[in-house]
Amino acid sequence: MIMNKTEEFELLLEKLENREFSSFRVLIQEQNSVDIAEFIESLPKEQIVMAMRLLPKDMSVEVFSEFETDMQEELILQITEKEIDHILTEMYVDDLVDMLEELPASMVVDVLDRADPSYREM
Repeated sequence: MIMNKTEEFELLLEKLENREFSSFRVLIQEQNSVDIAEFIESLPKEQIVMAMRLLPKDMSVEVFSEFETDMQEELILQITEKEIDHILTEMYVDDLVDMLEELPASMVVDVLDRADPSYREM
């Protein structure tokens, strides 16, 4: 059976809410990064970080790049230094520059402070 995007999002949300994380991971990997970003942005605030953490690491970077600046800011405030470092080191340089240009100066300082020291030297 072929599902439309709304049905796919509802199924993903159901898996997430029921803590069926293995099923969630399988289903989410069938989506493209733009659709995943749209799905995650539609989630209640308390589920956003959990959904991001369930994504494969390479996919999480792609999805993060698709978010609007305000969503990126929100996530940066909620994720660990290790997660920030992974995003910074794996993002395409042009996406990273775009993100840093859009963030408020205080947020850029916070991101760079929380990043791996060797990365800040670059």
